[in-house]
Amino acid sequence: MVDNRIFRLAKYYVDLLKNVKQTSSQPGGNKITHSPFFTSLNLWKTTHEQNLEIANGCTKKWIENSKIIPLKGRVEMRIGDAKKGGSVKWKDVYLARDLHEESWDREIKSEATDLFWECAGDLESRFSKTMGKKKKKEQYLYFASASPQKFIQDEKEFSIDMEKLENDMRRASQELKRSWLKDVEFSFRALRKEKYFINSEDSQIFTNELQYKMIIEVKAQDKDNFLIPHYSVINGKDFSQIPSFEDMMRRGNILVEELEEILKAPLEKNGAFTSILDGENTGVIMHEAVGHGLEAHRLYGEGSWLDTKNTLFKDKIGKKIAPDFLTLHDDPTREFFNDIPINGHYLFDDEGTPSRKVTLFENGVLKEYLHTRESAGFKNIESNGHCRSDQDNPPCSRMGILFLESSNAVPFAELKRSLRKELVKRNKPYGLVFNKTSGGLVLPEESFYNTYPANVFRIYQNGKMQRVRGVYVVGTPYQTLNNILQTSDELGLFNGFCGAESGTIPCSEIAPASLVKSVEINQIPRESCYEEVSKNIFD
Repeated sequence: MVDNRIFRLAKYYVDLLKNVKQTSSQPGGNKITHSPFFTSLNLWKTTHEQNLEIANGCTKKWIENSKIIPLKGRVEMRIGDAKKGGSVKWKDVYLARDLHEESWDREIKSEATDLFWECAGDLESRFSKTMGKKKKKEQYLYFASASPQKFIQDEKEFSIDMEKLENDMRRASQELKRSWLKDVEFSFRALRKEKYFINSEDSQIFTNELQYKMIIEVKAQDKDNFLIPHYSVINGKDFSQIPSFEDMMRRGNILVEELEEILKAPLEKNGAFTSILDGENTGVIMHEAVGHGLEAHRLYGEGSWLDTKNTLFKDKIGKKIAPDFLTLHDDPTREFFNDIPINGHYLFDDEGTPSRKVTLFENGVLKEYLHTRESAGFKNIESNGHCRSDQDNPPCSRMGILFLESSNAVPFAELKRSLRKELVKRNKPYGLVFNKTSGGLVLPEESFYNTYPANVFRIYQNGKMQRVRGVYVVGTPYQTLNNILQTSDELGLFNGFCGAESGTIPCSEIAPASLVKSVEINQIPRESCYEEVSKNIFD
């Protein structure tokens, strides 16, 4: 339940810090008086958390904590001028959960003193870098104006029958066991978080959310003595959709069957192949190859994050970057996909800006970037509500829910026929089909990404399918975008998490399957990615 005492205390300190004025001495006897033009306080409270680990019918770990201490906070301070340029710094604070005012006073004032002088020093350093330079704008940070927000979200109840869940997981892990399997493991984590946001512009926002993650993993030893894992990850926000025993068995049996095939499948060689990516793989590649490059903090100014800028999509607004039948949005306002809650949905970003649908490119033409108030301030526009972070890192512009639309969409069977025609046209014996994915990574400044499909199949000119294994996708954004030839008319959802500069946050992708003229793959280095099984002395 929302605690108005937190709002009262937080508002007091946000206003107190904004009204601080201090003078520093400069060389030559000059003095400069600093005062913040903006302050804010983010507060997180985890009210419930449950962790379960099950292996081969036995409970390995059960951690229950319903009173997690302390109250974690982040103070933000900006000094200088929002329009003419300034600086920003953040400090973490750990506040008494019982709202003991003397304790809050000591913690916040102690950290805020350091914060103020760090922020003032940063502003003076930025000023010194402009001396003798014509391009002074990029040495400073800016801050777009925004309307104050007042919002109290209805409380979400944390309710899980953990004893039943434990029994279901134990039973499923036992019944899925096969003589050739090394391990059948389940893990489960669920939590409820509350978030308070208060700033010096009179915004006061309370939101709360439920999250859960279940991982089902099966492992087996291949003929080369390596332990091969195969797993399924279920992320969700609706506790009524936590997998039942029957659903665990269904998912688990699919994994066991797939792993049995994977162990017998040949290793695929490195190369570039005409391929079909299912909706999950298409979405994750869009996230890695395109989405990160459109996060505006990477593009403008020195910024509060990066010393080097990513110029991949810089100054490309209005220019074609993708096939004209593709349109890409980021829409964190969307809550459901086919009655499934979408992981990347949020109401307000970490600056208290309401989330907003943003069309990134339309009919292949770049339209917009994902902005925070800082990056939007540099461009003298409004933020579009994409300033995000976990509770351990300062925020920056991040994706929420990527949604890829296509006007060149056909049934999946026709997409396969198109692939076979492409193979004949290019005189290639086979192409590849990618099904499901475990995610990916990107190096935005190097414009290079990897993704990791869970299931890979050869498809021959005659339509025959053959499973292969041991590969991951490598690529660069423009090469990937401009090789997409066609898509399916069915959409797939990938609910996951993304780790970047501002920490690990929930993100999702919705996309159709896609036919890609050329997808480059590399073999997974077995010695570094798989565990080599030592000889059991009891065999």
